[in-house]
Amino acid sequence: MTAMEITQLKENLLELLENLDRKNLDFLKTQEEVTQQKGDEIDLVESESQSKLLLRFNGRSNKYIKKLRSTLDRIDAGEFGICADCGAPIENKRLQARPTATLCIHCKEEQENVERNIFSEKKKTSAIWDCNQL
Repeated sequence: MTAMEITQLKENLLELLENLDRKNLDFLKTQEEVTQQKGDEIDLVESESQSKLLLRFNGRSNKYIKKLRSTLDRIDAGEFGICADCGAPIENKRLQARPTATLCIHCKEEQENVERNIFSEKKKTSAIWDCNQL
């Protein structure tokens, strides 16, 4: 990416971060309202369900905020667009699609294959354990 593109991206990320921070404040207000609600048993169950859903969305938002801040730190440090594993440049198309990417496509695919194999092994081990319980 050119310096101008990186500057524009940084501005976009800062704006996005500001919007997410604002939404987090709104979440806290909504969460407070939900926990203060009173009513019959059905209302309370619905309120609890809504609260759990809001917490899940807020958790995802917080993870994304951390990724955005990390990306902004990499931009400031001059490390943006460099693969954290192999040190190779991350392709512009990947960075445009996913500015928070820290791995080049090759390293990301390797990481996903390792994760897939670990999941597959856990599944096999679990199945063997289940069969032994019969």
